[in-house]
Amino acid sequence: MNYREVLVVGGGIIGFVSALRLALEGVSCVVLERKSLGYWNEGLRYFAVAQDVIQWLSHWKIVDLNGFWPIHNAALRMDTMSNEIQFSCKQSEEPRLGVMIQEKVLMEMLVTRLQKFSHVSLFFSKNLQRIWSDSEYVYVLDKENSLYRGRCCIAADGNKSWVRSQLENKPYYYDFGQIASTGVVQFQGDAHTVWDFFSKDQCVGILPFSYQQAAFILMGSSRKTIPSQENAFQKNGFFSLLNRGLRDKIKILGLDRWDGQYPLTAGRCKYETHGLVLFLGDALEWMHPLMGQGMNLALRYASKWLDALPEALISGVCLQKWLRGHRQKNWQGGLGVNVGAIALQGTVRSCVWKAITWGTLCPGVSKWCLKRGRIPFRTL
Repeated sequence: MNYREVLVVGGGIIGFVSALRLALEGVSCVVLERKSLGYWNEGLRYFAVAQDVIQWLSHWKIVDLNGFWPIHNAALRMDTMSNEIQFSCKQSEEPRLGVMIQEKVLMEMLVTRLQKFSHVSLFFSKNLQRIWSDSEYVYVLDKENSLYRGRCCIAADGNKSWVRSQLENKPYYYDFGQIASTGVVQFQGDAHTVWDFFSKDQCVGILPFSYQQAAFILMGSSRKTIPSQENAFQKNGFFSLLNRGLRDKIKILGLDRWDGQYPLTAGRCKYETHGLVLFLGDALEWMHPLMGQGMNLALRYASKWLDALPEALISGVCLQKWLRGHRQKNWQGGLGVNVGAIALQGTVRSCVWKAITWGTLCPGVSKWCLKRGRIPFRTL
């Protein structure tokens, strides 16, 4: 039997960050991942990581992201409105809003750090069979009959969580009826501003990661096909219409590649914990990729648990009661993102846009919105 204080199911960004944060406090961990070692090298996705998350990762020496491509502003436009809504690093009194980083680069950094800890074990290509617990320990059995025992388990195995299904912890679920298509485009314009553009049946995200290239995400009806290079720049082609909608604040010049597609859904577990199991990341909640909030909200939620869990493990308290008593009830952030995305593409989108515009005209409101969800500075 393999014993570690914490079993982490899921070797993604949230799982690796969780193991690192705990390992730095001397907590022994084992990470169990279904995919093979190096699976992240196939990933072409980019993430926008918010400044407060960067500070938290850096403070606890998890990983240093300060040298990556900076984001200074975030802007929103709507096809039927003449104005744009902007959020800047000056409003949040920070040197930047965040940075852009490629998924495989971040994953490699996290794995390299984890491999330096003797009290952390990483297992890949693990097909898990069963999870159960008693009053003191949680157990995970794989299909090779290897048994893992820990004082608690962190489920960070994505929105199709194996742990969640085994424990019959069914999530609330919403289907946007859209698909998200991701790729990379060439552009001209401000290379430190990320954009979201809304039309009646589509939403587009543009996230520069260099002076000429940007990650691109198109969210629209599954009945529509993604635009091809041949017709996208014709007079009424997709990118021509998009450039007109953006008023040349940023101009798409070419399409480098389409990386993939996935159905656009959202979901949330009713509870963050189940016995000795703590759900984090997409295993807890996944959402619309509006302004890149999914990863940042996930890391903010995780930070509160991971900063407190080592002390609970050392103190010898009943972890089941402790986990249940520390549920954060943090569903408001994800719900706000999902409702906002629906409203900005729905029949009341003009009213919603005006409400956001009026709110941002008040500096105090803008500052409050930008700081509301940040990791509190007292934890740093």
